[in-house]
Amino acid sequence: MGWDSNNAAFVHYDEALDAGWPITSGIVEGAARHLAADWFCRQLVTSVVRDS
Repeated sequence: MGWDSNNAAFVHYDEALDAGWPITSGIVEGAARHLAADWFCRQLVTSVVRDS
């Protein structure tokens, strides 16, 4: 269960799409995933360089 399914009664995606409004949850989630991956990668590289 994600945010979309928990809040579907309040959001009305079908009406937003019919009005031509963008649905950005996928874009935001994708950006957050890449930011988190970059952060973890930098942390790993920093710890490897520091420990060597």
